[in-house]
Amino acid sequence: MSTGTIIGSIIAIVIGFFLTWKAYAVFKMIGRIPWAEKYLASFGGTAGMIRLLGIIIIIVAFLYISGACDYVINEYLGGVFQTYQ
Repeated sequence: MSTGTIIGSIIAIVIGFFLTWKAYAVFKMIGRIPWAEKYLASFGGTAGMIRLLGIIIIIVAFLYISGACDYVINEYLGGVFQTYQ
């Protein structure tokens, strides 16, 4: 694993943390997203979507830094990207 991978994953974790922690401040900067307001209204609308995005970024960064991202992609999405010869 290279140093760039580790640093990039740590940066992604920090960004995901701040998106989760300061979701309302980000919401005030970008405004309402109609799709999120319609489908995620019970979860908080746009602010809830920003929190979910932050959590997803954190999870993917941890998977990537631990090397488990390849396993997850092959195990759960392998059929989608399968090549036939």
